[in-house]
Amino acid sequence: MVCLCADSAGTSTSCTGAAINTDLTYTNQATATTAFNALKPKCPRSAALKASEPTIVAAITQFLATLRAGQKSQHASQNILETAASAKCNAGVNSGCVLYKDTPESGILPVMWLTHLETAAAKLSQLARQQQENDKLLQRAKAHTQAAVQAYINTRNPRPETLAPAQPESKKQKTTENDCKKHQSKTDCKEPCEWDENVTDKSKEECKPKEEEEKKNTAGGAGETAKEGAVSAGCARHGTDKKACENDKTGDKQNCAWWKGKDNEPDLEKEMCRNGSLLVNNKMALSMDAGFVDLFF
Repeated sequence: MVCLCADSAGTSTSCTGAAINTDLTYTNQATATTAFNALKPKCPRSAALKASEPTIVAAITQFLATLRAGQKSQHASQNILETAASAKCNAGVNSGCVLYKDTPESGILPVMWLTHLETAAAKLSQLARQQQENDKLLQRAKAHTQAAVQAYINTRNPRPETLAPAQPESKKQKTTENDCKKHQSKTDCKEPCEWDENVTDKSKEECKPKEEEEKKNTAGGAGETAKEGAVSAGCARHGTDKKACENDKTGDKQNCAWWKGKDNEPDLEKEMCRNGSLLVNNKMALSMDAGFVDLFF
């Protein structure tokens, strides 16, 4: 910067637009320090400008394009920055330029600060790639964590199985009739079908479903008894007696509770006497779930 912006007379205006003072005099290494300190405050600044691989590469490209820009014959074999009509630069007659070392056979310009900039650009590029990989790993870790937490919650508080809707009676009867008609002999006609004998006309004999009343008798009355018992058993036996429902306990364990339904229970929005153990289990599960989630976050 001193080579481009100062000279031996201290009157250069090439960088500042107007002469500063004698501090801009450059004649040797000692005066170079004074000249640099005088030039530094004049350099414009940009708060938004940050070093990155693209900005560094752009600066290097611009610098290399500026070398030998004067197209002077003296520059044919010299790495000269700016347009001095000489094969050398000094702070006197040949001022306002920089003469760099000759380019070796490798073709790499032997400028130390340029090498440092190229190294910085490469490291910034590598850092950007590593940050992208880290972001991907972070997203995968979050996804695995969420899946683990959800699996734990599902294990602690499983959803009840959804029962298939009951098949209409008429459809079941029709299916049974079709199945029974497939049997063409009395030997093959078995439960829940029966062989309809015709004494007068054997050709009209066929395999058909048993009468509905017979099926009920065959199944026995145990099912009906169990159904009636289910109505009067459990928390439903308290009916609309809220106090009796809430007092149904075994020690500290709440057998029944007066609350709205959950999942597949009947009348979800209606408050009635229901199984109290579900309420206790859900509260415990939610409490443990919250503690488990804290381990991840």
